[in-house]
Amino acid sequence: MIGFYINWAVSTCFGLLHANKFNQSWDDAVNRLLDNKYHDAKICHTGCTLMIGGIEIWIENRFYSFGHLWGVTSDREFRPSLKTMARLWFFIAPMLVELERKKNDFSGI
Repeated sequence: MIGFYINWAVSTCFGLLHANKFNQSWDDAVNRLLDNKYHDAKICHTGCTLMIGGIEIWIENRFYSFGHLWGVTSDREFRPSLKTMARLWFFIAPMLVELERKKNDFSGI
């Protein structure tokens, strides 16, 4: 967990460089998605977004623009809280490892 906070602090200059503003209702929505939709979550083939409960969430550029709703106009892009970002990160980390493993698997050739 400490590694997450160090990574966040370095990548955002201790939170000064977030691309999106915090929004409590978006934070609540992300938490609800993480609570209720584990079974249908998947990372897109590029590894840039997470599809969960029919919602696409940006998971690249951690943690500068991490966790915002993807595919909306920029005035609707908000970030979740740091606690929710950590929760989202630990949720997707195993999926990213698996995606990377599949990208590097040439056994079928």
